[in-house]
Amino acid sequence: MVRRFVFAVPSPGVENRTKTVSRLSGSVGLIPGALFPAVMREEAFGACHSRPVGRVRILNCRPEPLDQVTEAEVRREGFPDLTPSAFVDLFRAINGGERGQRVTRVEFEWVAEC
Repeated sequence: MVRRFVFAVPSPGVENRTKTVSRLSGSVGLIPGALFPAVMREEAFGACHSRPVGRVRILNCRPEPLDQVTEAEVRREGFPDLTPSAFVDLFRAINGGERGQRVTRVEFEWVAEC
């Protein structure tokens, strides 16, 4: 089975390839240099679908506290209009957990169009 890099929250950063960082709950076991097809998870009429959006190469993967995200990192996450606090609130609304929880910061680059 092919692993995919799934974007669960639509953001302009995915469509215009400015999103280059993603924070994920828990340990994800990604290896720098690995290539993955990237998909956007979409829900419609009660069903969940995946739409291909390109390919990504993992550059770096490390744990860090969620509440230490900076403005620059929020922009790299694809949310230039959110404050760090608002980003943490959005992450928690989707994934749960505490403000200071350890998350996995994944840095990647876009390598091909869909």
